[in-house]
This record gives sequence, C-alpha cells and structure tokens, in this order.
Amino acid sequence: MTSLVNLRTKCRDEFVKIDPNSKVWSADVLDSYINRGYTQTQKDGNYQWRENQASTTATSVSGTQEYSLPSDFIRLKLLRYNGDQLEKVDYMSLLIENSTMPTGKPYQYYLYGGNYGLYPTPNDAQTIDIYYLKLLPTITTSQASALPDPFDDAICEFAKYAAFLSVQKQPQAQLALADYNFMIQTLMTSYINEDENIKFGYQRMGGSMRNDVLYR
Repeated sequence: MTSLVNLRTKCRDEFVKIDPNSKVWSADVLDSYINRGYTQTQKDGNYQWRENQASTTATSVSGTQEYSLPSDFIRLKLLRYNGDQLEKVDYMSLLIENSTMPTGKPYQYYLYGGNYGLYPTPNDAQTIDIYYLKLLPTITTSQASALPDPFDDAICEFAKYAAFLSVQKQPQAQLALADYNFMIQTLMTSYINEDENIKFGYQRMGGSMRNDVLYR
C-alpha cells in the first residue's frame, strides 16, 4: 500500500528518469498520470482484484422502491433481501408490464441510473445485502494506493506511457505501453494462480491511447 509521494518518486527515479527535477511534469501533473495508471490497472483486471470487492447493507423502507447505489459502485455481483437472493430484471420490462408497482416481498431487482430498485416494492423494513465491485479511492497525499506493492510498477509504467504521450514521444510511449501490458498479464496470472474463482475480462490495449480505457 504505497503512498503518493513514494509512487511519485518511483515514477521519476525508476521509470521516467528524464525529469528528476520536475521541469517537464509538475508534481500535480505526474500525480494525475499516476491516478490514471491506478484506474487503468483496476479496469484491466475487470475490477476483479480482491481490493475492488466490497459489500454493504441497507434497510428497506415500506413503500420505497428505489435506493442509492454506493458512491464507489462499479458492478453489482449479488443482492439479497432478508437473506434471499434476488434475480435481476429489466426495468423497462417492469414499466411495460405494470401500470402501478405492486407491494410485497421483493424477489427481483433492477438497476436504473445511480439506483437499484426492488420488485415488488417492499412493504416492510428488512436488511438488504449488497455485494459489488468498487472503484478504489483516488490516491492523494492522505490516501495511499489500496493495491498491494506488486502493482506499483504497473501503475508507474502506465503513468510513464501517459507522460511520454503528453509530449508526443510516441516510440517511448509505445514501449511503456507494451511493458505495462506485460506487467498486467503477470499480475493477472499471479492472482489466478492464487484464487481460481477470480475471473478477468482483460482486454489488451491497442497502439494508441483511447478514452474508453482511461475512465470507467
């Protein structure tokens, strides 16, 4: 769990090496590249790294159908109502089939916007268990990386890729991207060997930076 200061030093001293005195990339700029690498590393593991797994509970309110998803929510894995697993249903299908939503014990759920909804609408107060994949908090001076130390090299290598790309050094950027891809594959293999239940949706990046792989 490496601090931002140590990641910044690692990126400058071990990876970029051409800007030790912050003449090209300020600390703030390099920090943004580090966090892009941090987010990219999570995404390229399909947010299935153990540190991305989360759970929380809520309590239903009689007559209330929808509830807010966690602020760090990426993907829902399992939803239980009073201990019973709910099945996912399409929200639009519910609207077409029901002019008014019935009440009762929920047996289905849907996702819509930043909320999840229960069907039928609950008619009592019960525990809702939510198991989901989360986006880790941004690395700051007061928030260290939540990923284990072996991830540091991949984070810094992607930061190096972004840094070189920002000054139009394409050959160096592509070398950094290739190294990053290799590091991610190595990390994935390590995780798979440790836990056969982890499933990855890794997609190797192409030869240029694409917006769809930089952000969730």
